[in-house]
Amino acid sequence: MKTQEEIKKVLVELGGKVWEKNGKNRVYFNQELILKAMGLKYTTYNTGNISSASLRGETISHAECGRILSNIDSAYYDFEDGLFHWKLDYYDEVKDFCAELRKTIS
Repeated sequence: MKTQEEIKKVLVELGGKVWEKNGKNRVYFNQELILKAMGLKYTTYNTGNISSASLRGETISHAECGRILSNIDSAYYDFEDGLFHWKLDYYDEVKDFCAELRKTIS
């Protein structure tokens, strides 16, 4: 079993950012990293509006892409309980991302 420092090192190497405050010790993964792992690709017009979107290679609507973008903000690993945490929206996709991360630290 890896130590907390070894786990932290691996998660940071995978793109996580360490956050320590008020006795909490976590490694956060930003939206961009999660979306990439989910297989979401999208382009926008100069206005910022979505011009095309696909999820795991399949075209999705602009509205669905917008829902994904607004509901997935971050995930984090909490050293206190040894678990990954995230919003419940798009549960399966983020769960898969965190399962892959768990493999790297086990």
